[in-house]
Amino acid sequence: MEGTTPESLLQHGLKILVLARSVPDSNLPFPLMQGAPDFAAFSWQLNPFDEVAVEAAIQLRQQFKDQHPDLPAEVVVVGNSSSAGVAAVERALSLGGDRALLLNNATNDKCIVPDQLVALIGDLSPHLVLLGRLALGEEKGELAGQLAGLLGWPLATAVSELAIDNTTLNFLQRRITQSRHATIAMPAIVSAELDLAIPRYVTLPALVAAKRKPKQPYAIDITSAKNELITKRWQQPPSRKTGQQVNSVQELICRLTGQGVQL
Repeated sequence: MEGTTPESLLQHGLKILVLARSVPDSNLPFPLMQGAPDFAAFSWQLNPFDEVAVEAAIQLRQQFKDQHPDLPAEVVVVGNSSSAGVAAVERALSLGGDRALLLNNATNDKCIVPDQLVALIGDLSPHLVLLGRLALGEEKGELAGQLAGLLGWPLATAVSELAIDNTTLNFLQRRITQSRHATIAMPAIVSAELDLAIPRYVTLPALVAAKRKPKQPYAIDITSAKNELITKRWQQPPSRKTGQQVNSVQELICRLTGQGVQL
C-alpha cells in the first residue's frame, strides 16, 4: 500500500480486511444431478478457516484499541453477493465484524479471485488482510500467496499465533517438526491456520444485529482477467469396500499377495 508509514497508521487507526467465503458443508454428501453439481441442493456455510480469521481479526482490533484507545479500528468483511455468500458474510458480522462489502461481477458468482481483491484493496487501503489458509473444496491455499505477489506485500502463511505491535505483526508458524516465530511489517497478508483462534459462540441478538450492519455492494470489472477454470467431469468418490478380518500376519500377507499387492 503506497503512502503507508508508521505515522499514518498511528494517525488514522487500524483497518483489517477479512474474507468470508461460503463453502459446502463438508459433513454432508456432495449432491450431483446428471453428472454435475446441484448447487441448489448444497448446504452452504462460512469457510471454517475464514471463521477463524474473522475471530483473529476481532481480537487484533481489540488489542489495537487497548494500545491506542483514541484511534479508530474496524474489521471489514468481504464476501460474495450470492445468497450463500451473504449468509457467510452475516455469520462473520455476527462474530463481530463492523461492516461488509459484497463483491459482484458477471464472470464469477461462486468464488473470490485475486483480481477482485487487488482492486478492492487498492480502494480500501487496509493495513492487514486476513484470510483462511484455504477454502474447503475450492483451492489449496494459493490465494494468500497470489495476493502478496500481486500487491508486493509481505506474507505470513498458516499462522497459529498473531499479535500486533504498532506497525509490525508478530506471528508463529507451527509445524509438526518445528515452530517458527517471525515478524513482518504492515501492510501485510496473513493466512490463518485453524488453531489461530477459537470462534466465539454466536448469540441470537448478535445474529439479528448482523443483518442490520451495513453491507455495501462492490462491483468490479474483471472481464480482462485470464483466470479460468474448466470443469471436465464430476463424480462421487468410490464407496469403501467392507473389510475382512484375518487371524494372523501370515494370513494377511497371503490375502494381499493373492490380490496382487506387492510387499
